[in-house]
Amino acid sequence: MKAGDPEEEGGGAAPDFNGYGSEKWLTDFIRKPGAERFYGDKNIMPSFEESKLSKHDLNLLVKWMRGEWQRPEQEK
Repeated sequence: MKAGDPEEEGGGAAPDFNGYGSEKWLTDFIRKPGAERFYGDKNIMPSFEESKLSKHDLNLLVKWMRGEWQRPEQEK
């Protein structure tokens, strides 16, 4: 495995940062930060399953975090 290869999974004691910042990475992290892939038993962040954060709202949040949003048109 080469560093930063998004196709490979990590295997150490640290969180897996492969694909860090990608839409999939952020979505998976927000949904289940306590997954072994991320922080496992050391996690203190709450998970945001669909009952707490809808798919639509999660998608909006991830797009905002990645800077993929549009500014409203300015009134003239």
